[in-house]
Amino acid sequence: PCSVSEVITSLRAVLDLEDRRRCHLILDGDDAAMSTDGRLLVDALERAILARLGHVSAVMVHVHVDGDQAHFNLVDTPDETELAALLTEEEACTSLAEDLLVRDVERLGGAVALRVAGAHRCALISLPLNIPVPTPEVAA
Repeated sequence: PCSVSEVITSLRAVLDLEDRRRCHLILDGDDAAMSTDGRLLVDALERAILARLGHVSAVMVHVHVDGDQAHFNLVDTPDETELAALLTEEEACTSLAEDLLVRDVERLGGAVALRVAGAHRCALISLPLNIPVPTPEVAA
């Protein structure tokens, strides 16, 4: 178990100084406890952020809790030069990072929606705050 704010703190800690300057981490609203693998979540977010920072000057990670879900939204805005770079063979690296993000978030019981909204590229990540833990069967 971990809290949403602990995920953000851990994510900030794993990024180097230059990447921290280019990654804007925002917790909007109240903190909440999560029953999830925090290490896997931080690793997945870090990989996705670093892949995006390879193509854009900054990434915003907007985090908020809504009901029984925690939402981690990655948003970036490629400029014309960066957008042209995305259309080269380097695009496969970003796609691989997004595929890994989807895989890891699904392992955690969540979902990822990848969107383009105007000039913004978004990864919308939703995770349940409480994942039911199966109770072991007792042999009779």
